Amino acid sequence: EDEVTKEDAENYVFTFGKHEGEKLTDVMKNNKQFIDWYLNKCDKPKPVVIKMIKLLQENEEDKSDAIVRFQRALVDSGQDLDELLEYYNKEKIPEFNANDLTLEQMEGAIKIMNTKIERNKANGNN
Repeated sequence: EDEVTKEDAENYVFTFGKHEGEKLTDVMKNNKQFIDWYLNKCDKPKPVVIKMIKLLQENEEDKSDAIVRFQRALVDSGQDLDELLEYYNKEKIPEFNANDLTLEQMEGAIKIMNTKIERNKANGNN
């Protein structure tokens, strides 16, 4: 049984079918109906592709959860968003989307902001 990594899944390019030559991540973003069909109705799905799809779906769920926690921590900590973006070498953009950060960057930022929140609570600042 082949072990599949997140990197494998993010870099996988279809070598067959109507999406031949396209990255799995692009197909997952742009053609959710195909992914649903592939998982549930395809006659001969490749087990390794199913593993990659499920891995990426789990990662998206983790990222969605992290975005909620990131936004809550941003408000609760009073963290300056521009300063945070600068730390991660992201351009200051008018419409910031937390999706612009990787899951790892978000988790790191959440940890820093939670420390700041705890420190504020300890000092009596809410």
